[in-house]
Amino acid sequence: MTRGINSVIILGIIFTQLIMGSGRMWMAAIGGTHLTLLWLAGALLYYGTLVMLVVGILWWLLALGTRPIAFKRVAQAWLTIVVTGVGIVATGIATNSINSVQTIYDVVMPITRQALPLVTGLIAFLLLQPGLIRLAKNKGFSRLVWGLLAINIVFGRDGLGFGSGATVTGVILLGALALTLAPATHYRRSIGVTLASGVIGYATIIIMAWLRVSREASIDVAFRFVTALSPLTVLPAVGIVSLLLAWRGGQSDQPNEEMPSSVTNWGIFVALFLTTQPSVVGLFRWLLTLMRVRIFNWCGGLWVVPAAISISLLVFIGAWLVWQIVMRLPWWQAMGRWREGDLLTFANQLMPQWLQALKKFWHVSWPAVVAGLTLFVVQCSSTMLLHLSFKFVEKWGSGNQNIFSSVIFGGPSIMIAGTLVLLMAFWVLRGLTGRYWLSLVLVSAATLVFGVANRLKIENRSEPVVPSDIAELTGIQELLGMVNRGVVIATVIGLVLLIGVIIWLERRHQVQAPVWWWRITTVVIGLAFLAGSAYMHVARSPLTRFYQVLGIQPDSNKDILYYAQKEGPVTFFLSQLNVPTMDQPTGYSEAAIKALVTKYDKTAQVLNRQRTTASNQLTVLFNLSESFATPTRLAGVTLNQNPIPNITQLRQHATSGSMMSFGYGGGTANMEYMSLTGMSMGLFSSSTLVPNTQVVPAEKIAPNVGDWFDYASAIHPYKGAFYNRIGVYKKYQFNKFVYLGSADKIIDQKRIGTSPYLSDETAYANALNQIKSRQGGQFINLITMQNHMPFTQDTYPDHQFKASGKLVNSSNRFEVEHYSQGIHYTDTDVKRFVAQLDRINKPIIWVFYGDHLPAIYNLPTSVDKYATDYFIYANRYARDHGAQQKMTTNTNYVGTNDFIAMALAQGNAKVDAYGALLTKVQQELPTVWFPGTNAQGKQVPQFVNEQGKLIPLTKLTKRQRVLFHDYQLLQYDITAGKQYALKAGVMKTVKK
Repeated sequence: MTRGINSVIILGIIFTQLIMGSGRMWMAAIGGTHLTLLWLAGALLYYGTLVMLVVGILWWLLALGTRPIAFKRVAQAWLTIVVTGVGIVATGIATNSINSVQTIYDVVMPITRQALPLVTGLIAFLLLQPGLIRLAKNKGFSRLVWGLLAINIVFGRDGLGFGSGATVTGVILLGALALTLAPATHYRRSIGVTLASGVIGYATIIIMAWLRVSREASIDVAFRFVTALSPLTVLPAVGIVSLLLAWRGGQSDQPNEEMPSSVTNWGIFVALFLTTQPSVVGLFRWLLTLMRVRIFNWCGGLWVVPAAISISLLVFIGAWLVWQIVMRLPWWQAMGRWREGDLLTFANQLMPQWLQALKKFWHVSWPAVVAGLTLFVVQCSSTMLLHLSFKFVEKWGSGNQNIFSSVIFGGPSIMIAGTLVLLMAFWVLRGLTGRYWLSLVLVSAATLVFGVANRLKIENRSEPVVPSDIAELTGIQELLGMVNRGVVIATVIGLVLLIGVIIWLERRHQVQAPVWWWRITTVVIGLAFLAGSAYMHVARSPLTRFYQVLGIQPDSNKDILYYAQKEGPVTFFLSQLNVPTMDQPTGYSEAAIKALVTKYDKTAQVLNRQRTTASNQLTVLFNLSESFATPTRLAGVTLNQNPIPNITQLRQHATSGSMMSFGYGGGTANMEYMSLTGMSMGLFSSSTLVPNTQVVPAEKIAPNVGDWFDYASAIHPYKGAFYNRIGVYKKYQFNKFVYLGSADKIIDQKRIGTSPYLSDETAYANALNQIKSRQGGQFINLITMQNHMPFTQDTYPDHQFKASGKLVNSSNRFEVEHYSQGIHYTDTDVKRFVAQLDRINKPIIWVFYGDHLPAIYNLPTSVDKYATDYFIYANRYARDHGAQQKMTTNTNYVGTNDFIAMALAQGNAKVDAYGALLTKVQQELPTVWFPGTNAQGKQVPQFVNEQGKLIPLTKLTKRQRVLFHDYQLLQYDITAGKQYALKAGVMKTVKK
């Protein structure tokens, strides 16, 4: 019978706590703000529920017995809270219901953070219970407790902070009251007093409501004198408990050894924690709403009764499961072996043996402690490696901000998130190998090496390692050739030492391998966590909210270096996996795309009235000149002479200006992609996207400039594996790709000085050979390598340039001078190539552009940092047969996505609907560039106008915004959508 009563009590506490904790759901159920019969019924149910909640808590406190509770049981209660909190956090992560990092702290550490006063009060009562038992033996103790309960009514204020009972002081007071209770001796009198006190309490509610109504005021305060700790509530609750005690046969006076094995005691404890935790209560409310709308809508205003009962059963089952798990933990079992006694007794026993106890703890826990601290230090160290000085010089911190304090203390939750990622990798390795030191050292070393790799890339290109860089490992030999030889040697030595350290640790400090089931569990959990972390960008991914709560920004549109230096290399790298290609523009549909194609087909007809040449009759050469950007473009660089006099003169008579790059010191493949497709990197979802490896392979059809010609080829006097070029050109259906190692050989191979790269003279010799190899028109994509980094002091032994200015110092002067010598050689080759083209009797359009600036300057983010040189030249034969010599419409600042339209316009070639759209974009829109962010932190389009100034989308005219939206629709359709435009014939000559 006792167990039956206890089970009912558990369900009753859960039920009433749900009702009370959900904002007076009885009153919400009847919608009551007016004094009606329905409101009176709801008020009676609410009052009865409140009384039963106090009955349940008093009964549970009595179930603990009147003998002192040992401190070890209190410790087990605390462990139960922590384990339950961890479970809540895990559930919150899976359901995306965790809203802030403070929520995680509050759930896992509710006592120290005073987040849940009810639970803290219960722990406090358990600690104070031995002393309260001694006080309860005094006759005046009971009167003191009742006097304290009456204070709120007498003074009308909560002077002692009892609140509604769910406070630390309130729970202690209820516990003290429970110690004074005894079985009822006179049944009739006890029943009468209980009923009378209940009637008085309910009458108080009605009187207060009537008084408020008579004053035309709200009746919400009708429950002012009826709270969980009001005598009007406690008195009937005490009467009920006394009757139950008499019915059961008296109060327990047995020792509390049954407490750890009692489903009742621990079940209620867990249930109270669950039903007072805010994030769990939020889930309950969602379930209650679902039940009201979908399941119990037939109950009318009383739907809350079956709904709360249903959830109570779920909580009951959950509490039982938690208790079963906690009891089997080694920490629980270890606490159970502690000596008997209260807190003071335990402390007195521990003090003389604290050192021995600490040693025991270390003996059991040191592997976990060492792994956690080591990986935290590694996470912080790898993050600090991404900063080029001991103070923040990048944008996310103040220039005077020290990186040590800011990384470790400025964002501890971010570092903890990164540590957790490393810990999961450690779990996986240890689960697979069973080796502690091997796993820990490998994860630590790999993370630090990855941090060094990021630093090297930041030093050279001002950006961290991103997933698309992994594709470059196919050319590992060439990559190593670009790295300082000392770094390579140090890495090899480090690897040898690393192997030695692992062997030594595994032999001298061997850690026993975990049991098989634990190894399997850690591998599964670790792999699941790491796999989930790779989908930070995916909406509603289980870990998305978790990372956001900890401060990780999975949508790194603003500045990738900012986020990498804030989050660390590993976490940032994970955040860049599975990046969505492009957000769907508003209004995207098959009908909208068909209308767009029709619209620009008409535009093409208008443009073609003034054009006389078919595109496939032209020879169009796109020439990406590696890192070509005149140093004197920058205000802080002065040279003793102009390094490109021939190009300077050529630009005066040809279409020319500045080309806006999307990279500094790198990003070649992206500029090439834009030039070949007419797409803009500024429209994609992330600036870290590399279309050659992430977009083109996924496209069913990959339209490109070669589709306007009968023959297309590419020439690159270097290895062909970089940036997936071999696969991309095959997807583009190019007829030939000539590179070092291809079937078609690079001819006239020459190098200058000690440079490891083939010269521009070689590049132009191969381009000329390809031009002459065909009688008709063709498209050629030429990518040079001569001016690629590094620019060492012996690159060009005979150099004639001297650099000075505020951007030139002792550390980069030789780089600027040797780089200037390199582009001077390019200038000489350009002059020779122009003369060769002018001697060919067929129309040739040559688009020359630098893909980015060399990373040899310390520059803040600005337009100048990303602006390179370009020109478009029509040879003599082309000019004599209708081609334009120099275009001036919107040519001061352009993007490589403009070159298709510009080349066709300069050659006076006809266009289709896609060409017409690109023409309008080039002529009427400012240059699309990096997206900016608005005041809300959202990504917004950004442009560079003819004066080199940044302007937002809001500054465009209505006509320009419509054109920009059309451009967005088409790019999305081709790269991430259904390719409706290709089916509708946007490119008449696309090869199927």
